[in-house]
Amino acid sequence: MRRFLYLALMVWASAFLFLRASGVLLEILPTSDVRRLGRAVELATIYRQSLIERAGALDASSWIDPKVLAEVTQSPSMLAAEESCLDEASRGALAIRLGALDQAVLSEASDRDIRNLLAAADQAVKRRLRCSPTDGNAWLLRAQILVEQGGDMTNLGRFLDLSYFYAPAEKWIMIPRLRLAGTLIDAGRISLPAQYGLDLERVIQLSEPSDIAALYVEGGEKSRRLMRTVIDQQRLDRRVRILRTIDALGVSYPVAVACQPPVLNGPPGAELELRRPADLVAACAK
Repeated sequence: MRRFLYLALMVWASAFLFLRASGVLLEILPTSDVRRLGRAVELATIYRQSLIERAGALDASSWIDPKVLAEVTQSPSMLAAEESCLDEASRGALAIRLGALDQAVLSEASDRDIRNLLAAADQAVKRRLRCSPTDGNAWLLRAQILVEQGGDMTNLGRFLDLSYFYAPAEKWIMIPRLRLAGTLIDAGRISLPAQYGLDLERVIQLSEPSDIAALYVEGGEKSRRLMRTVIDQQRLDRRVRILRTIDALGVSYPVAVACQPPVLNGPPGAELELRRPADLVAACAK
């Protein structure tokens, strides 16, 4: 759960990719700090890839020495950036805090170090929200950190509601929001959020089959059942593509009894060759 949360948190660091050399944060930070952060930006791109691609990239490279990020987070220029409400500065400062946290987890740092970095990331999110209270992704991060810290869950619904309100249709925010809510639903820690169904419908209607399959594979039985109710309502060609992608990841997908192959009493080999969920659904629709 902890590793999953930090992978989700790092999605937000990809916002750093939009900074230019003339950006405020890059002007504040010394050249040496900017050079060190270049590697962190490269790592951030990994978290926009599919589950399989992401795992391969993490195995192949993507190492940043946590000491390097620790130096950056403690530099005077970084501390100055954290006090700024300029959009590039507050967003970049939060990305750095999340990067330091993620690298500590990847390097299997001590629980104490991770708790300290988690607290620092929490403070960075709060500062970001004081400057930009309409940042829907920051509200999601607030919810994710609250869960990981074991905080008061009565605030979770409010944080998620604000994230839904300010970021209702951004796919890169909706997907980690679904992951968080799905994990908590599967664990029985929360009831179904009011906006969960809207997120689910938009993601399944608009996302690539690989993103949908990754969500399905990562989910527990409750969240998978909710996903199936929406997947089964998609047009046939899209539904078949989604089911083929899920099947390729080695996860079963229940098919309606009416679409199951009949039991034949003929000679060996006479049974229907259709066995895969996507093939069964396609044949059933004919």
